[in-house]
Amino acid sequence: MLFSLCLFSQWTYNGLSIVAPSNEINSSHWSSALETNFNTACLMPYAYMRNGSDVIFDHERQYWGESDKGTREMVQQAKKLGLKVMLKPHLWIMPNTFTGTLTFEHSERWKTWAASYRKYIYHFAEIAEEEKVELFCLATEMESLWAEAPEEFEQLIEGVKKRYSGKLTYAANWDEYKRFPFWNQFDFIGVDAYFPLDKNHPTKSWNSIQLEMNAISDSLNVPIIFTEIGYRSIDDPFTKPWESYDNNTVNHTAQLKAYDAFFKTFIDDKHVAGAFIWKWFMGHFRKEGLSTTFSPQGKPAEKLLRKYYK
Repeated sequence: MLFSLCLFSQWTYNGLSIVAPSNEINSSHWSSALETNFNTACLMPYAYMRNGSDVIFDHERQYWGESDKGTREMVQQAKKLGLKVMLKPHLWIMPNTFTGTLTFEHSERWKTWAASYRKYIYHFAEIAEEEKVELFCLATEMESLWAEAPEEFEQLIEGVKKRYSGKLTYAANWDEYKRFPFWNQFDFIGVDAYFPLDKNHPTKSWNSIQLEMNAISDSLNVPIIFTEIGYRSIDDPFTKPWESYDNNTVNHTAQLKAYDAFFKTFIDDKHVAGAFIWKWFMGHFRKEGLSTTFSPQGKPAEKLLRKYYK
């Protein structure tokens, strides 16, 4: 059952994308995140593949937070703290290949690979059901899968719905969401919102994007959720906000300006059910290592979150 758009007088999901901890954590490690006033934790149990291999997950060499045990314990910790949860399995293609361009020469190879991917997604859909997770994201930025092998993607949707009874979304890349043909099978239009913005007038850029997004939402009667939104603390986080590896000068003010433009545009938009900030680290981490990253932790942008996530 889809939501009626008019229900969203305020966001349902004030979210943080929680980086899977390498080592076991407990409820005390959530304290700094709770200070942002967030109400929904996005947990991301990554899987990986290399050189066209099948999908590998819950491997002994992965982080604790990516394992079955760690995922379940983090869901349980979040719920005990009164938080909602979105479970969002991610695929990491080594070496550093964008998931949306994954391709195989033959349809039979697509079928073989897609079967291994479905095994991964179904596994965590079952965990989401057992742990009573509120929201499940069945794939992230997988355009080549739905575009080149649509029958395999449809099978993925059908299989997840047989295993999971909660709210369902897909995380489309910012330049993909308008082409995605399956939104009418989901509860939310999920967008990883790394849209290029005018660095001098970011709010004006967002206003144009907002009009397009709301028109699609209205036409489908499906609300929007920002499955990822984030900006690095660098001089120009606006022009290519998806870039994460280039060297750049630390600039917390520019990050603050970028986040503020986003929130001012969408915080009162009734088409929008919420957003998940990319990203937040739990447990032990070196704060000085976060200086130019997407994380708002320990920066002026963290105080901004408290303002909007009230």
